[in-house]
Amino acid sequence: MLPTHPPPPHQNDPNLFQPYPRLHSESVGWARQHTLDERHAWTHSLFLDVASYLRSHTTPKGSRATCLPFVIQHKAATATATATTASRSTNNNNNNHATDAAADGCGNRKTRSTAPSIIEFTSDDLKSALASDYLNACTGRSRDTNTIDHDSNHSRTNEDEDENKNEPYGGWRMDTLTNTQKINPSDRIRRPQQQEEYSFQSQRLHWHSVVNAPHTVVFNSAGAHISSQLAPTSLAALHGLNGVAAGVCLNVYLTKADLHQSAPPHTDKQDVVVVQTQGRKRWRVYAPSQGSTTTATPQHGHFDPFCRGKGDDALSVQVLRDENAELLVDIILVAGDVLFIPARFPHTTDTLKCYANADDKKDNNTDDDDDEVQRKSSIHLTIGLDTHIYNMNFMSMRVLALRRWGIHDCLNTNNDQDSTTDTDRAMNTCTGKVNQLSYELREGLFSSLDNYVCDSDSDDDDDDTWTLENMARTWMIANDLLALHDQTNVECDDRGGTENNSLTLDHCVEAVIHFQTIGRKIKQCHEDMYHAALEEEQKRTVEGGGWAINVRDVMVKERADRLSIFRVPVFFERLDLLRDELRVWGNRRQVLPKNLPTGDGRLIRPPLPIILLSGDHVEIYVPGMDAGGNVHNGIQSTWSSANIVKVRSDGLYNLVTFDGAVQEGVARHDIKGPHGLGLFL
Repeated sequence: MLPTHPPPPHQNDPNLFQPYPRLHSESVGWARQHTLDERHAWTHSLFLDVASYLRSHTTPKGSRATCLPFVIQHKAATATATATTASRSTNNNNNNHATDAAADGCGNRKTRSTAPSIIEFTSDDLKSALASDYLNACTGRSRDTNTIDHDSNHSRTNEDEDENKNEPYGGWRMDTLTNTQKINPSDRIRRPQQQEEYSFQSQRLHWHSVVNAPHTVVFNSAGAHISSQLAPTSLAALHGLNGVAAGVCLNVYLTKADLHQSAPPHTDKQDVVVVQTQGRKRWRVYAPSQGSTTTATPQHGHFDPFCRGKGDDALSVQVLRDENAELLVDIILVAGDVLFIPARFPHTTDTLKCYANADDKKDNNTDDDDDEVQRKSSIHLTIGLDTHIYNMNFMSMRVLALRRWGIHDCLNTNNDQDSTTDTDRAMNTCTGKVNQLSYELREGLFSSLDNYVCDSDSDDDDDDTWTLENMARTWMIANDLLALHDQTNVECDDRGGTENNSLTLDHCVEAVIHFQTIGRKIKQCHEDMYHAALEEEQKRTVEGGGWAINVRDVMVKERADRLSIFRVPVFFERLDLLRDELRVWGNRRQVLPKNLPTGDGRLIRPPLPIILLSGDHVEIYVPGMDAGGNVHNGIQSTWSSANIVKVRSDGLYNLVTFDGAVQEGVARHDIKGPHGLGLFL
């Protein structure tokens, strides 16, 4: 009998603290090839090490169950670098040029007595990004703002009383951040029609609203939007991983000091690399729940272990304790520190008392005369390794293969193989019967396909893509898929249908080839997105200054398309189409519809049978309107970020756009998505 749960990892794991990355020669060459400076070579080196860690903790069948969190501390690296410099200085007293000097990896010599920060991004960088582009942001908070009465419900220590004071209870949600300052009348403009409108500049997000937000401010997909700093960082991460992930998504998080809880306990679909770049933040990371006799657990219930603490799943520190989730990491990250968190590991953050008994000025990258709130604000980057977001796992591949050939799925609660309401969630939501399988089988189904289908050495357009080596890999994955399917039927006491109605090795091979094709396209789309940001940055450098500053209120299409709010959604639309292409393959009766023209000249895609649910992140078509609310041909129309707030019985949707406006009765063809912009903090 296979164990129900894995053995719990030891809290004092000696591998918790990993050494600071060294600068790889491969990374130096990569930076030169892309005409980037040394700091991005360090980022590339970090992710080479992350990829090496993941590969060394991946079983032959793809499971990463042995992956654990780890921390890289900048101060430890600085101490080592200082000692090395002092030793070098002592040994070179007769050579002034060699004293206190270190090679930068690119043939140059530079004085350095501290280890470099792998990624640098401060309040000044974020303010500059807001000034040079049109950025959107949101704030994260618990869905239910009621608090838990710990005294009446649970026993706790005095330390817990401080830690959990006013702990929000409820699933994690995101709200759009809007400006808190009033619009200056001088920011209004007059068009020839003498109709008063707000100018483009006046509607941009202000730094004051960001730094004074009551909750954590999140800039989703900032790696694609902030081209000057974070686009090359994202590209370095993607290339350093070298096929371990189909894509990477970099988010920026800003949190003011002394918040009791900046992110409630939750889990993510992604392995994430957290880089603290300013201020301090406390992180607590737990092992996946081991279960208890008094509470429902993911293995026995209705919760997706990849999405705990979100939606209707209210997760708290006390619930984690009740579920015997072991605390693995409890640390305050300072600027330069790195934290790796595997997918499914619950974690929570706060900035309470992070500066107690500390000289906070020494570990901040802002100037001493900066505003106190800004100076103590925590900024960290989270780079997500997108695996399950794009369904690159055995579980999704098995579900689609069964659908394509009309084979009974013993894990399907509804047993409806001809359903036209299949969604991405349905083929990649780890709830129900799958959580009742043995631990080893669950881990096999949850295993990543990234390293097998997103190999950077392969090119989908080359004639030699399907080499003997690639075909051998394809057959290996197909055999693993078939074995997982057969074992699932055994544990469910299901024979999988008749002899002519069961999954075969040929079926599995075709499924693997389909996933390989889509996986490589997804990776290429991410590369194209970050390269487009780098090209835009090169143009802005030549022009001198941020594009939004140069544009001002003249928003002709050629200029508007270069702003990230118009440039980036094009790539996410491509990614959505690739997800559709992946899923639709599983329905034998369904083909991708062609774009059809509408009366206003747009090309729209007829709606695919993808269900939108309340809370989904989407984009809504917004026609250009004048101050009177009339469609105006001279005003740029666009697609705007929005969230579904109600799914109506008449087939229409109510949404809230990024600026807080409510849109009711929106048709499906005016909505793009749902998008796979996973939420992770």
